[in-house]
Amino acid sequence: MYLSEEEWRELRQLPGRALTKTRHSIPPFGIDVFDPPLTGLLLAEIESDAAMNSFPPPTWSLAEVTADARFTGGRLLAATSDEVQEWLTLLGART
Repeated sequence: MYLSEEEWRELRQLPGRALTKTRHSIPPFGIDVFDPPLTGLLLAEIESDAAMNSFPPPTWSLAEVTADARFTGGRLLAATSDEVQEWLTLLGART
């Protein structure tokens, strides 16, 4: 969901944790580059349903995490850098 600047200012006043990232649009992907404490985590997603249904996973991807609850926004929000590193190691990432 994309917010206007005014909506962001209003929501920012509510109590809660923040998860920040920069989204790069490199069609057909949206690439999310996470800020601390998740520095180094990059998630790519297909930006359209049509492309998703016809696009094979790229050879450079580590894992398909669409159905992996660890990589949902709510879980990432509570995760530590060490936890994410452990998950990536379990998925076969080399550090």
